[in-house]
Amino acid sequence: MKWGVLGFILLSSISLCAQKNSVSGIVLDEETKQPVPFANVFFANTTIGVSSDQDGKFQLAGFASGKYDLIVTFVGYTNFQRSLEFDNSNLHVSIGLVQTPIVLSEVVIREDTTDRTRNLLIYKRYFLGEATNSKRCKIINSDVIHLFFDTQTKVLVAHAKGPIQIENNALGYRLNYYLYTFELDLNSGRLTSFGVPSFQNLQAGNQSQANRWNKERQRAYYGSMNHFIRAFRSDQLKQEGFEVKRLYQVANRERPPQHILDAKIKEFRFKADGDKVKNVNSDSLSFYRKLNSLPVLVDSLANKDILASELLTDDKHIRYKGRLSVIYKKELEEKGYLNAVGRTLQSRQSSVIHFLSDSLRLYPNGYYEDQKSIFIENYWAWSEKISDYLPNDYQPVKKRKNK
Repeated sequence: MKWGVLGFILLSSISLCAQKNSVSGIVLDEETKQPVPFANVFFANTTIGVSSDQDGKFQLAGFASGKYDLIVTFVGYTNFQRSLEFDNSNLHVSIGLVQTPIVLSEVVIREDTTDRTRNLLIYKRYFLGEATNSKRCKIINSDVIHLFFDTQTKVLVAHAKGPIQIENNALGYRLNYYLYTFELDLNSGRLTSFGVPSFQNLQAGNQSQANRWNKERQRAYYGSMNHFIRAFRSDQLKQEGFEVKRLYQVANRERPPQHILDAKIKEFRFKADGDKVKNVNSDSLSFYRKLNSLPVLVDSLANKDILASELLTDDKHIRYKGRLSVIYKKELEEKGYLNAVGRTLQSRQSSVIHFLSDSLRLYPNGYYEDQKSIFIENYWAWSEKISDYLPNDYQPVKKRKNK
C-alpha cells in the first residue's frame, strides 16, 4: 500500500513505542484444509493488517506489546476472531475458516423498508455521531445495512450483511466496520452497540491536509476513553488532565418517604361526602404529585479526587465496582453536545463510567477486558462515536501542553 506524507509521520511516532512482537500463520478452509488466499487479517481497532498470500500465509510484526483481537475475514466464510497477548512475543497460528451456510436471514425478511430513509438517518446519527467531524464522515455502502424499527417498543435494530465502509475525511481514515450488535431504545435513549473496525490511513493530498488530519487526530485523542485508559494504567490521571471521583447514589433529601407521599396524595385527591367523591385542594395535590415525581436516589460526588494507584493492582487490574465521575479539565465540551442535552453554557468535558464487575484488566496498548463490563454516560456517550474514533495503535505525535 502506498502511504502519503501523513502515513509516514504517524508510523514514525508509533515505531518509537513498538516492540519485537510478531504473529505469523496460515489461513485454511476448515473443511478442505486448503489455503485461503487474499483473506483479510487484522487486529481489531487498529491500522495493523495484511492480506494472506496465495498460499494463505500472513505475518504481522513490529507492534507494541499488549493484547489484540486477531480477526480474519473472507467472503463466504464466517468471521474468525481470537484474542492474543504479546510481550516481546513471536506467535504462530493456524486459522480454519468455516464456510457460511447459505440461508435466508430472518433479518432480511423483517427489514423495515417503508421508513428506511428515516431509520437510516437515525442509525447514522447514533453510529457516526453528532460531533463536528460527523459532517465529514460518510458511509459509502449503506445498502449493506438492514434496519428494523419496532413501532410498539420504539426500538431500532441494525444488522449488516457485510463490512460497513466508512470514509472519515476529518481524521484521515477509511474504516471497514463489522457490525455485531446495534440496538437503540428511543424511549430511554439507551444504545447497545458493538462491532469490530479495521482502519486504513487515507493518503493526504498535500502537506497541509496531512497537518490538518494530524491536528484533528490529536484533538480527538485527548480526553477520549483511549486516553483515559492509558492514563489510568500509567497512574498519570492528574498529569494527563483527568479529575476522577467516586460517584454514589444516595436518598433524595427533597423527596419525602413514599408512604407519606401516598397518604398526602390520597388525602388531597379525594374528600368523602356521603356516597360522593370530589376533588379538593388542587394546589396541594399538584405539590405532592411533583414531589412524587422526583427521583428516589440522586448522585452524590465524593469530595476527594482518587489516584489510579488506589484502584489499580500490580498486575494492572482495576479493582472497583461502581461509578466514577471523569472530568477532562483541558478541554471544553463541543457545542453540539450542549444542544443534545439542552444546555447553553459550556463546561469541561464530564463523563461517567460504570464498572459492572469488580475487575477490569488494562493492557499497555490501550486494550481492556472485559469490554462489555463497562458502559459510559454523559459526554463520552455522545462523543465516542465513529466520527471521532481513533485506532488503538494511535499515538499522539507530541505531548500536549497544559491549558
